[in-house]
Amino acid sequence: AQNQQTGKLRLNTFCSSKMAAKAYDVVLWGATGFTGKLVAEYFASTVAKRLPDLRWAVAARNRARLESLTTDLQTKYGEQGNPAVLVGESGDQDSIDNIVSSTKVMLCTAGPFIKYGTPVVDACVRFKTDVVDITGETPWVRQLVDRYHEDAKANGVHVVNCCGFDSAPSDLGAFYAMQVLRERTGMTSRRVRGYMAMSGQLSGGTLTTGITLEKMGPDIVKQMNDPFLLGGAPPDGVRAEDADVTKPEFVETLDSWTGPFMMAGINTRIVRRSKELLGASAGYQPDWSYNEVQLVPDEETAKKISRGLPPVEKREQMVSMGMLPKPGEGPSAEVRAQSMFCMTLIAEADNGQAVAVTVSGGDPGYDETAKMVSEAALCLACEKSSLPAEGGVLTPASAFGGVMIRNLQAAGIMFAVNEALTAKLLAQGSSKL
Repeated sequence: AQNQQTGKLRLNTFCSSKMAAKAYDVVLWGATGFTGKLVAEYFASTVAKRLPDLRWAVAARNRARLESLTTDLQTKYGEQGNPAVLVGESGDQDSIDNIVSSTKVMLCTAGPFIKYGTPVVDACVRFKTDVVDITGETPWVRQLVDRYHEDAKANGVHVVNCCGFDSAPSDLGAFYAMQVLRERTGMTSRRVRGYMAMSGQLSGGTLTTGITLEKMGPDIVKQMNDPFLLGGAPPDGVRAEDADVTKPEFVETLDSWTGPFMMAGINTRIVRRSKELLGASAGYQPDWSYNEVQLVPDEETAKKISRGLPPVEKREQMVSMGMLPKPGEGPSAEVRAQSMFCMTLIAEADNGQAVAVTVSGGDPGYDETAKMVSEAALCLACEKSSLPAEGGVLTPASAFGGVMIRNLQAAGIMFAVNEALTAKLLAQGSSKL
């Protein structure tokens, strides 16, 4: 306990001493949205207590809503809930520039990012401000890679997308599984497969983002369906194991039915980009592959989720009729308290030896997303010199690696070896993925 406390004090001193050149350490952009409020709550309840000298601010376009938020935070948490208030508009580049230039790190929750996110990233690259977000919009990430990766790398700026439930558990989980395989067997991984078990509800913002992307036309939809949109393709082209899963399947190793995981079209692209960025030095062989599915209780459920989402028009109608949440709405605290996720990831070597790990936590889409993106921002605010990457448009694994895994563990998101399943896999010599 004494060593842990000393570590906290060193971290706090580092944060406060290294960042005097800018007014703030972290600015929460989009703080009045559904997830943005949860991030602000996490900062007030947990981060400000852990790092009392951290200088943070909340930012959005509506001052009255920001002041209402800070009033609520102060009522609950006293001085811990007293961030600065900054007002800006994504359509007004000068106001964005003023906010971005004042901070070391931008934490962004305002979507759809393909509509509102680019001005913030543009300013971050110019003003050498690091940025993390919770986007799951892979076509937008592709735009950022093409437009900003080299400039961000040259400026030492970390642009780290998909730091929430999309796609930190998958990306960091695959990275962790590969490490465990090497530690247990001395082998590098040939493939990793993820199996997600979860419960929870979507927010209106998440639904709106999906609808927005699909309505942007066939080119965007084509990009979303490209398994290697963000890189990481094998030398000999796309294989059957790389295709998005669309059918139910019984997985003998786990004694469970599986079906398509609705977030796999995001997560797999991010994990494959990590392969492209990290490469063989981190154990990602040229022919390495990753895919993921959802664990379900029975064949009927597997068949049901294999039918996919209703058409856009039907989803829009359901939102207008109140059958689905509107932007700004989301699951209640009571529902979130009953929600959870547990992802099993199996890493297999060329010779069939395999290990299993789990990544688990509470409400995936909101409470734990707020925690994940907050801890990502703090990696940059407080530990940037120890991070593996020098800059660029990055993924959680390529930007943070084991540093974020350690910090998420400390925050209650667990990375663990499934010892019973690992023993079974090593004994049988093949995971039968």
